[in-house]
Amino acid sequence: MPDRNHSNHPEFPPEILDAIVDELKSSKHALIQISLADCDRLRGLITLSPKLAIYFKHLHISCREFLLSADRKSLKVIEPLINITSLHLESLGFHGPEREFCDSVWASLCSHSYHTIQLSNWCFSWMDEFCALMSNSTSLYRIETQLVRFPKRECNAYYPRHPTTSPIELVIDDLTPNPEVILESAVSPSSCPYSFSRVRFLKIRLGHGDTVFLQRLNRFLNLPSTSLKNLYIRHFGALSGTPMTVNLNISRVENLGIRVSNYPESISARFDWWIANFKKVDYHNSIRTITFVIFESNAERERRSPLASIKSMEAYWSQLDECLASPRLASLRRVAIVFEGPPLPEWEEAKMLIEGGFTRLKQLGRELVLGRNLDVLTSEARRSFLL
Repeated sequence: MPDRNHSNHPEFPPEILDAIVDELKSSKHALIQISLADCDRLRGLITLSPKLAIYFKHLHISCREFLLSADRKSLKVIEPLINITSLHLESLGFHGPEREFCDSVWASLCSHSYHTIQLSNWCFSWMDEFCALMSNSTSLYRIETQLVRFPKRECNAYYPRHPTTSPIELVIDDLTPNPEVILESAVSPSSCPYSFSRVRFLKIRLGHGDTVFLQRLNRFLNLPSTSLKNLYIRHFGALSGTPMTVNLNISRVENLGIRVSNYPESISARFDWWIANFKKVDYHNSIRTITFVIFESNAERERRSPLASIKSMEAYWSQLDECLASPRLASLRRVAIVFEGPPLPEWEEAKMLIEGGFTRLKQLGRELVLGRNLDVLTSEARRSFLL
């Protein structure tokens, strides 16, 4: 939706918008690319030309303010669309507990069979609304939630409960109040009727390591009915004074990816946490690859050179080497360590320093991959680390 209070986004008068649509009406591709939100003529054109509606596959609704009555009316333009497979709902500065779409618009959003659903800074009134978006998506591949809030986490008894199809890929975070709600509902049979049983790729933006969130995550990792094989965790920001005390049972994961910043204040605690997780895996675990991506922050580069930063991590390599060479991790085949930053002239020297810390792994014949960018990773791993 346009921001009526922002001087950098002036609104065109209706006659200009109508003229644009008239000029483009013979080009289906051009019509697909333009914004739908403010033009009644376009809505009428789609309504009168049903064949045009099937070409709209991606729908992105961005609410930059509380919806006014005119905004709610303009959203009715989506109702004739019948072939939407990708949905992105985004709210900027929208903190109200109640959705403000009219019932017909919301019903239209819930009627589609989506391949991907992305929710950014969105607030649901009930968990049922979250479930409803998935209820008709029989081929759902990906759900991504970022800063999603549930003021009323329980299901509304007055909503019909439709079983939903599990996505293959799930992206979540712990950056909002009560971030455990989505996972809590997934692990509790008495909660909302959606399933994550088919999730093979779980990607998490992990901030301060909320204790309740980690407990729910650990329960999810222990569910016998899941298909999870790939876990990617991206650590955000500096840790608070309280260290993460909840360990994760990662024994059933085959491919594990960990992304951390090289802030000295937090990288030590996060490496300690992961080493503790590795030490507690089952002897007959499934872990085959472990990838560390270490992001070199601008602030750290200003404080000291990247080579000095790598040298300061020498103690971590020996600890990791001892831990990863343990008989508990006999199935481990590949360890990759990537430093994400600009080109480093001293990279060969840095590689020798790191390799010298992994003598046990090399003796066991495990593959050790060191890189200066994500190109050393598989295409799937590269994509996963870009979340």
